[in-house]
Amino acid sequence: MSVMLMLGPYMFSVSTAAYQDLKRSTEYNWTEKKTIKPAKVNASKSLLRYSGLGRETVSLNGIIYPAYKGGIYQLPLMRETAGLGLPLPLIGLSGFILGRWIIESIDENQSTFHQYGIPRKIDFHLSLRRYYE
Repeated sequence: MSVMLMLGPYMFSVSTAAYQDLKRSTEYNWTEKKTIKPAKVNASKSLLRYSGLGRETVSLNGIIYPAYKGGIYQLPLMRETAGLGLPLPLIGLSGFILGRWIIESIDENQSTFHQYGIPRKIDFHLSLRRYYE
């Protein structure tokens, strides 16, 4: 199985929950301080000072085909993991550790049902936020 990404015990792969796109956003905080120039110049300038790393998020959109591989219980298990309230390690393709992250939200859309109401397709959206000690 080729793992695309790991979040704690949960593996995203083509064989299980494959994400179709990954969006990562990082904010960098800067504070602004206005300075006043002499009247002759008649202008003010802003000084910027870096004040640290801001919010960092990852957003995943993907599809699960329960009958193919991985089963229907993937998102319920992920919800259970998120409900523990613990930061989880996020590990990329080459084993690169991206730090500890929390699950902010899990959205799903079930469609194309078998005759007994079991979905053949589950679209999901997962929102993660970087956890800093």
